[in-house]
Amino acid sequence: MSRKKNLLEYLFMALMIMCLGLALSASLEYVTRATEREFLNQGRWVLSMAGISLLAFFCVRVWNRGGQSIPERVKQVISFGVCAVAFAAGLLLRLLVIEKIPIDPESDFETYYRIANHLLNDTLLTPEGAADKRYIALYPHTIGFPMLLLTPVFRIFGASVKAALYANLACSMASVVLAGHIGYRLHGRLGMVCVTVMMSLWPSHIFYSNMVATEPAFTLLLLLAAELILSVLDRRENSLFIRAPGRLLVLLCLLGVVLAFAGAIRPMALILVAAFAAVQLGMGKEGREKQDGSGLQNAASRNVMCLVLVLVFYFGTGMIITRTISDTIMEEPVGGLSASGYNLMVGVNSKSLGLWNQEDADFFTAAYEETESAAAAHKACMDKALERIAAEPENTLDLLIYKFRDLWQTDDFGIDWNLLWMGQQGTLTPEMSEMFEDWRPVGRIAYMMLLLLCLVAVLDTWRRNRAPHPMMMVCILFFLGTALAHMLLETQVRYHYNMIPFLILLASFALAGWRERMQEEPPVRVVEVAVDAKEMPEDHTHFDMGSAILNGNIRVSVTKKYQDEAIEAAKQQAAQAAPTAEAQAAGERAAEPQAAEADEQETQPDKAE
Repeated sequence: MSRKKNLLEYLFMALMIMCLGLALSASLEYVTRATEREFLNQGRWVLSMAGISLLAFFCVRVWNRGGQSIPERVKQVISFGVCAVAFAAGLLLRLLVIEKIPIDPESDFETYYRIANHLLNDTLLTPEGAADKRYIALYPHTIGFPMLLLTPVFRIFGASVKAALYANLACSMASVVLAGHIGYRLHGRLGMVCVTVMMSLWPSHIFYSNMVATEPAFTLLLLLAAELILSVLDRRENSLFIRAPGRLLVLLCLLGVVLAFAGAIRPMALILVAAFAAVQLGMGKEGREKQDGSGLQNAASRNVMCLVLVLVFYFGTGMIITRTISDTIMEEPVGGLSASGYNLMVGVNSKSLGLWNQEDADFFTAAYEETESAAAAHKACMDKALERIAAEPENTLDLLIYKFRDLWQTDDFGIDWNLLWMGQQGTLTPEMSEMFEDWRPVGRIAYMMLLLLCLVAVLDTWRRNRAPHPMMMVCILFFLGTALAHMLLETQVRYHYNMIPFLILLASFALAGWRERMQEEPPVRVVEVAVDAKEMPEDHTHFDMGSAILNGNIRVSVTKKYQDEAIEAAKQQAAQAAPTAEAQAAGERAAEPQAAEADEQETQPDKAE
């Protein structure tokens, strides 16, 4: 039997409901800003979402009703066929973006590509690579993506932008498969189909395919970690916890390693670590009643021990990665929370609205040149950030809310980055610009529908007594942590790229909840109708012996032996119903009239009226 929700789960779900409501409000405002009849347009968007929601509900009902008459093998073929078609369509669209919309890497994307070439050619420690070496010391995560993915790919297929893009394409499509498998484990074929279709055809991910970016590889590692989390938190009868607790402990170690590799690419992996820790510790004693007494299962049932095992491998692998980076650049890079000083300084800059700006970048560079220490430079930035917060606390709070709305109000980053770089590189044609603008509303309505379904899922779980599924809580905490981190640190809309799969998984709980209610509906609805007893026709076809005896229509005589047995049985029954002395006396008084009547009948011949 599942446990009930605890206070912290209610708190996190309440925060999630408020955040999703604010994100939806910001999104509606964003898509209608500076348009004629702004509020009328917002109403149109709301009606569009309502119509799509009804369509989704109808599709789930058709899936539920139609599936009852279709053979199991046929349903399986249809489900996997739909997933295969969606996967192929998503792959084709990404290939078209890579081939038809070529973009030269710029900004951070160009930095990753350049560092990968330095590692391939062993030129990082030469004067040619001095600037990138210093950049890695200040931002150690910038070498994670080139070191773990780009350089091995370049060694096999050659160093080119296309090779980097196809490596990201492989990560993106592997993420589709992983997310679909998680959806299948959560909700069966319905979850698999919904998650696979949305992941395959998500507009912003498709248009982002021509960027040499870290997000596809980072998202793949996060989904791999989510797959492992789903296994280690499962306490059902057929779970690893019951069948193979030794394998579960191995998966905990692997989870720590995967999260450490994800953290080497983007430090935000730490948020998923915290989300897993909170869910693991919040499970309480769930599953311990199913222990078989073995030492491995006893260890797997200890939440703190499981968490410690993950953290040991997470930090241990992180130390190895940090040492590898240090040996590569021959300098000690800054690590841990101390590496966030610069991002916090930028994030609380109300003049730049928390975005990158040249003034803060120059301050950071000057601090590094003066101290010749990455840690000291970040420390100087941290001090400046605290000064800004202390000087303008109200402006800082106002900026935090603005940055939350800015991060979640739209999902247009795939289109916007293409328009930006193509415009600067002189490759943007009117036809291409028109094509992007035609696709923009599709991405917006898909994103708002995703937020709405997530809100429905959390509200539906809120009203239930039982605790939410562990994966739902992981998704909720990962969202809240990501939102909080970027409210404080530097932010861009593309930074929620890796959150989209977790929102899709969260939205799948809404569809599964609809299907669950449909399955609980009775096949025939029984309607109670009040009928006056006087109007009921008399039934002359049945004879009720018990009622006839009680009404005095039939009199029955018994023998002395049966009389004694009946009195004794009445006493025992009265004693069991009310064991007190008073209740026993009441039982004897109730039996006396029956005995007197039996004595009278003893002297008369048996008869029945």
